[in-house]
Amino acid sequence: MLLGKRMLRFKSASGSIGALRNEASARQLFVNGSRQLSTLRRPKEGKVRDEWESAEFAEAWTSTGHILTNPARDSQLRLLSKLVANRFKEGDKVLDIGCGSGLSSAPVLASLPVNVQAHGVDGNEAMLKLCKDNSPTLTTHKVPFEELGSFSGLGEFQHIFTVQALHEVDDETKLIVFDFAKKSLSENGAFYIWDRFQYDGKESKFLDDYKGLWDYITTETSSTLNQLSWEEYNQAYLEIKDDFASEEDDYIQMLDKSGFQAQVLHKLFNRSLIVAR
Repeated sequence: MLLGKRMLRFKSASGSIGALRNEASARQLFVNGSRQLSTLRRPKEGKVRDEWESAEFAEAWTSTGHILTNPARDSQLRLLSKLVANRFKEGDKVLDIGCGSGLSSAPVLASLPVNVQAHGVDGNEAMLKLCKDNSPTLTTHKVPFEELGSFSGLGEFQHIFTVQALHEVDDETKLIVFDFAKKSLSENGAFYIWDRFQYDGKESKFLDDYKGLWDYITTETSSTLNQLSWEEYNQAYLEIKDDFASEEDDYIQMLDKSGFQAQVLHKLFNRSLIVAR
């Protein structure tokens, strides 16, 4: 049994007054694609990149965007928190790769003893500034994913996770992250990966089922936001967003290349949880 757990439980930013106030701007950023294109990488013609280095984008995503684009996110994080807490032992260390604004670390740490050693790495200053408020006990390190291969000094971790981050980087960078996780993971540790994966939203015979599933997900969410319709979501991710979402099997193969054994532990529509050891 875990003793000394935090009494203050994590509450999603989607339920705050500030989040509701920023809903309109978040919808514009994530659906309309009207923001200035990112300078990190030349996007495909007609598409846009998420601008994590932008303070405006970081704040909009943290307040409402994380729920608008992934309405099941809170339940995904509850599952992750349960998995980590279930195997946590006194003295264990936790690492969040791509900790961003701290929304992924907060519920996990809330389920663990107050004195747990927890670290987070992320390459975006705008997101890390927000992390100080959302997950104040997390020790953060500003390290771009591309530089994780030369980053060291944190020791071994029994629990490593990355949440909805790897679809933002190419396969070469994913391999850098996986190699870093393998190097940082203790012998009996676990590496959990929540991410968004590809789906056929144009010609699939199952489009009606996708719509029905999306309607179910948005109905079941505890958020009070005016959720994206299936048409808005599908258009945003097929016609507007420019990223590196791939298939679960691609991750399994890359994890194998990094020395892991891995399998898909949970899947709901285009969001899957992979565990690697």
